[in-house]
Amino acid sequence: MSGLIAFEICKTEKINVDGKNFIAHLLRRKDHELYELLVVDEQDKVSWRCSFEDEAAKDFMTQTGEKLAGHVAKIMKGDLKSGVPHVE
Repeated sequence: MSGLIAFEICKTEKINVDGKNFIAHLLRRKDHELYELLVVDEQDKVSWRCSFEDEAAKDFMTQTGEKLAGHVAKIMKGDLKSGVPHVE
């Protein structure tokens, strides 16, 4: 039996995309090696989710000067606006 790996909420934000309300949670695994962006709709149904490793976020920042979480958030908003669900 494997143990559960806990995540902590780093940031929670209410967002509105084309009149639809969502709540976005940026989660960080307790070992700080993995992040998850999880978006739920008004019925608490997962509408969009994405995971990325801490190392990828650091590399992205080094190469582009942007935070990966912000870049992923732009993609997420575009997907929600076009009605494309993204659930891993």
